[in-house]
Amino acid sequence: MGYRWDVRFRLTPMNGLPKTITLDVTTLADGRGPILIHPAYDPEDDVDSDVTRTMRGRLFGWRCSVEFGFQIKTMTNQATLAEIRDALIDQTIAVEMSLDGGTTYRESVGTGSFSPDRLNGKWTAGAMYAFTAVCKTLLPALPRILTVDAAGDSMSW
Repeated sequence: MGYRWDVRFRLTPMNGLPKTITLDVTTLADGRGPILIHPAYDPEDDVDSDVTRTMRGRLFGWRCSVEFGFQIKTMTNQATLAEIRDALIDQTIAVEMSLDGGTTYRESVGTGSFSPDRLNGKWTAGAMYAFTAVCKTLLPALPRILTVDAAGDSMSW
């Protein structure tokens, strides 16, 4: 058994049909998927003290954010990633992210910088491209990691 992320973005314009982009070796022209998929689950909580100065904590849920990193060498790949990036910051497009092959989608927004960087210090070698997608709603509990059985079937995320 191992671990695997099967990343998909579903982009739905206000007055249009949804488009699903799968980030794997078949989508990107270089034959590589993301080189970095780093999910993080940050607690959204509040800590107060009562009249006796006893600390009381309240957990509202978990905010999921996923950092993606890519090494791109062709403009085709850059166009695919730019489409996702642009949709993440466009309020007229609903962006849903899935890490489990489309079984569970969560509406997301983009945060942070979307700037490319030189690959191996040279633009002629390609570019490192990274962005972060953050789920809009809180998760009530931490999800299990996506596991893959011996047959390669996904089990959960």
